[in-house]
Amino acid sequence: MTPATARRMLATQLRRNGQDIVLERVTGTEIQSKFQAAIRGFARKYAPEELPGGLQVGETVLAINPADLERLQWPAALPGSPLLARLPQDGDGCYVGGKRRAIRAAVPTWNGSTLIRFDLIVRG
Repeated sequence: MTPATARRMLATQLRRNGQDIVLERVTGTEIQSKFQAAIRGFARKYAPEELPGGLQVGETVLAINPADLERLQWPAALPGSPLLARLPQDGDGCYVGGKRRAIRAAVPTWNGSTLIRFDLIVRG
C-alpha cells in the first residue's frame, strides 16, 4: 500500500467512524495562551492483554490524522515548522465526548518515510 493510499484510507475511516475531538495546548504561567484544534479521531480502550509496561487500565488510544495537524498548523500558525514539532505531547489535553483527557504520549505510524497516523495515549 502506498503512503498516499494509507492516508486516504485513514481520512475516510475517521470521517465515517470517528468522532469530533478538540486538541488543546496551554502555554505560559502568569499569562496563558490556549491553542485548540477541532479534528476527527477514533478512540478505543486498551484490552487488558494489550497493556505493555507503562500503560494503565483506563487509558485510551486515540487515532488521529497528522494531515489535520498540518492543515490547521496546530498548535500555532508557525509557517514552516516541521510536523513532528507539532505532535501532541505529554501535558497537552484533548476533549473527547465533552470530557477533558490528558495526553500522555503520541506514537507515530510510518509507511517508509511518510507519517501516516498518530496514536495518542490519553488518560481520564
